[in-house]
Amino acid sequence: MRHAVDGPARDVQIARRNFFDGKLIPPGAVPELVARSWERAANSGLRPEDRALYSNFVTHGQLQRLEAEHQVLIEAAGADMEILARAFPAQHWLVFCTNAAGMIVSAGNRPAAAPAGAAAIRGGKQVCEAALGTNAPGCVLREGGVPVEIRRGEHYLNELVDVVCAAAPIYDCNDRLIGVLDVTGFGVDLPAYALSRVQAAAMSIENRLYARLPARRIVHLHHDHRMLHTPAEGIIAISDDDVIIAANRAARQMLGLRSGSGEGIDLRDVFAGGLHGGTGPSLGSLSARSGERFFVSLEQHARRHRSAAAKAAGGADCLIADATLARAFDKAVTVIGEQVPVILLGETGTGKSLLARALHDASRPGCAFVALDCSSIPESLAEAELFGYADGAFTGSRKGGSIGKIEQANHGTLFLDEIGDMPLPLQTRLLSVLQERSLTRVGGSKPVPVDISVICATHRNLDELVRQGSFRQDLFYRLSGMSVRMPALRERTDLPELIDAMMQSLARGRPKRLEADVMAVLMAHQWPGNIRELQQVLRAAMALSGGSELVQREHFDEGWLTVAASGAPSAGVVPARPETQSTMLADMQSELIHRTLAALGGNRSQAARALGISRATLYRKLARSKSA
Repeated sequence: MRHAVDGPARDVQIARRNFFDGKLIPPGAVPELVARSWERAANSGLRPEDRALYSNFVTHGQLQRLEAEHQVLIEAAGADMEILARAFPAQHWLVFCTNAAGMIVSAGNRPAAAPAGAAAIRGGKQVCEAALGTNAPGCVLREGGVPVEIRRGEHYLNELVDVVCAAAPIYDCNDRLIGVLDVTGFGVDLPAYALSRVQAAAMSIENRLYARLPARRIVHLHHDHRMLHTPAEGIIAISDDDVIIAANRAARQMLGLRSGSGEGIDLRDVFAGGLHGGTGPSLGSLSARSGERFFVSLEQHARRHRSAAAKAAGGADCLIADATLARAFDKAVTVIGEQVPVILLGETGTGKSLLARALHDASRPGCAFVALDCSSIPESLAEAELFGYADGAFTGSRKGGSIGKIEQANHGTLFLDEIGDMPLPLQTRLLSVLQERSLTRVGGSKPVPVDISVICATHRNLDELVRQGSFRQDLFYRLSGMSVRMPALRERTDLPELIDAMMQSLARGRPKRLEADVMAVLMAHQWPGNIRELQQVLRAAMALSGGSELVQREHFDEGWLTVAASGAPSAGVVPARPETQSTMLADMQSELIHRTLAALGGNRSQAARALGISRATLYRKLARSKSA
């Protein structure tokens, strides 16, 4: 790769001069795609002399929210961005990833020897054509997701005339464009291999998203066994009954499936005999109905669901053993995938917002997840916050206007927490958005199409609010495609598993277990604060336990322990007398043991592990409870 010192090629220089002078561009001087982009940039009001590199940034707080909303995409892209960066000299190149709106959500290290303008290419920078003129990721988004390379002199803005870039689209498991991967060079020519490298990395990122699909098995396939587990492989996600859930572009091309046509097809209609009942990591080869032979590898995934408790404790996953909640989660994932709204009901602190995030990750991984607490925004600001506003909509408004939460969630999920507190005027506008699939910004007149999944949550009785006239009945019916009731912590059947999962997450790899007497108190407590209370109680105890493996009673707040052990719902109770405490704890232990055994179908080995005691200790305690 040679360092470029001669500037743009002569034919590109002529094309630029003719275009900006209002003359015809000589045929073949620049790609047609570049000429179309120049036209769009000019029509948007940009001038070639504009300085746009250091504008269109978000605030630090907005960047944090942006990164949180695109966490799945950022995590899936991280490894491939590092690999891609190693293919280009670090002093002249950088790699970044945008979302579907052209906002950079993840950027690699800035090249040390690059011009000062390279510092502007960072997280939160808007690189769509309207903001930055002609550039590779902006063109990918405007040209329908085609890979694009932009050579020196082909950028619209003069300040980017010595910049080159190559970009490729990133699609999710539902074949929705969710982002763009880009490599940008400063003061160098674009090598012939640049675009193919970026495309391969983008395909690898797409393939990684399949590993995040919940409760699915993944079939890897290719005509050449050496191509398995590479970016070029075909990937099919199948359900437990061998129905295709999703297929990547390579698999659809190999198997002759049109975009979106593979979903819902029985695998036996694609491969003669299906998977032959194989369960190992590799199945060798299979014959397609067309007669073609494919090398196939099967990746088994246990039926796992993201636990709200574990997420709250630090982001780890755990099994949702509560059968009712697990079934509801499965159904909700299915309906939200069809853009049917889901509403989450339950007490404060039961993990509704965390379950909403888990539903989003299962249905639209890699896309934006935008949350809005309807109870925390002043009514005077709520409309602009939700729908955005046009330029000059009101005094003090931001120049150029601002997009609202609904537009930010485009192609992703909008989570409206405490929907029961939404003002009536906003309810009317929200209903219109859901019906028309478009919105109009405050002070604007142009409708903006949106593609969103909607999840709502409330601890209030919406039926009663409808009867009182404070919640629109038609909006209630529109949002209630499916309701999921989040059980209070005291009602859950998987409390031992939740406690263990939260402890393991907080332990960060250190061996930790609860003293049996303390576990008995935790199991008997009514948990008025639900998961939120459990999280804080365990967090404090784990911190105070320091390097000790055993988390004991002395590590818990004594005031909280007194309340919990007494069974009272709030502080300020009279503590139990010392002479009755040991008897009470013994009763709690016995209740805990029998509840755990019942939850685990009587399996004593599993119960002992869940309780953190040996089987011998479990048998001794069972014997004592029988003789008592």
